Amino acid sequence: MVSWKTSTPEKHQALEKKSYAKVDPVWQEIMDEVERGSPVELLYDSDKERGTLARSIGRRAAHRGFKVDIRNGQEDDEQYISVARVAE
Repeated sequence: MVSWKTSTPEKHQALEKKSYAKVDPVWQEIMDEVERGSPVELLYDSDKERGTLARSIGRRAAHRGFKVDIRNGQEDDEQYISVARVAE
């Protein structure tokens, strides 16, 4: 069960805005590359890490206002997800 009550716009505006974490320079570089239209490959070691990477890059793309196509790949002993920007 969710407890809730109505509020006022003034009370909401008086609250501090949510601050986002510092920008990670590695992720900044990855997202810049994807945003420019260049696909990137992100290596992972476990299914859990794959899921985390996929959610993270999807969320970061959404914050920048675009969508990504994520596909699984494997080359030799390396597993990776390939990420490309979706054309609008």
